[in-house]
Amino acid sequence: MREHMYIYDIADCGSNISSVNYGIITSPNFPNKYDGPARNLASKTCNWFIRVRPNQRILLNFELFSVEGDQSVRGCPAAVLRMWYSASSTPIELCGVKAPEVTWTYLSEDNNMRLSFILADKAVGQQGFRATWTEVSTNTDCQDQFLCGKSKYCIAELLRCNKVYNCGPTDTSDEDNCDIVIETSNYAIPAGYAIGAVLIALIICLLCHRKLKRRVQTVHLNDLRHRIDERHRCYHNENLLQHHHHFHNHQHQHQYQQQQQQQQHYQDLTNDSRYHLESSTSPVSESDVEEASSLNSV
Repeated sequence: MREHMYIYDIADCGSNISSVNYGIITSPNFPNKYDGPARNLASKTCNWFIRVRPNQRILLNFELFSVEGDQSVRGCPAAVLRMWYSASSTPIELCGVKAPEVTWTYLSEDNNMRLSFILADKAVGQQGFRATWTEVSTNTDCQDQFLCGKSKYCIAELLRCNKVYNCGPTDTSDEDNCDIVIETSNYAIPAGYAIGAVLIALIICLLCHRKLKRRVQTVHLNDLRHRIDERHRCYHNENLLQHHHHFHNHQHQHQYQQQQQQQQHYQDLTNDSRYHLESSTSPVSESDVEEASSLNSV
């Protein structure tokens, strides 16, 4: 690492960060390769300015770092990340590739830190970097804060169990024993939804009941009498229809019975006529046959 006094005020990307206790900084296009400056431009610069509360400091940890160049051999001619520990300090230069098992962690001197990522027109692009920063206090009297078990930093209580090692890459105390908290929250969220749904249903029922009660109370006496008369008239018309239907059924049955009686009477008369006709016709005797034969012989 080499120290320089370079300060770049004009930037193509980056941001000013304040009033928060944790954040993430990545190179342009991360996790894809960063790109160089636009055509006809000599360089491209990204600046990040981090400011936390007074009497607090900034803990910066690089989770991944892959920038073309080699600090120990040929330096960082194509791409470089410069970092200032405070507003008045000299920067350090970072380039090359960080091995996964190696930790790159930096602590600011005060409540300010600055990073500048500078790309020359000769840059060909690599994956870049991803860094997490956390507002910490080196005072072990952590009122309303979480005391890290190994690094002894004080961090915000809400940073516990956020799946980020805010105490540092070698201190996992802020992420230990988080299964119980997660499991409890998994049960608490559905229970909260259920309770909310029940309360909403009760409120709707209460409003409907009040509205119905108000409607019943506002019905006037004349309107009530009119409704009763209408109801009686409907019942009367229904009874008339039923009586008319019953009368027609009875009349139809009576006509049917009369037709049956007439048909039976006609059948009886027919049978009686046949009987008299058969009885009036006498059978031929033997004497009549003989008499007829004698006449034929003559």
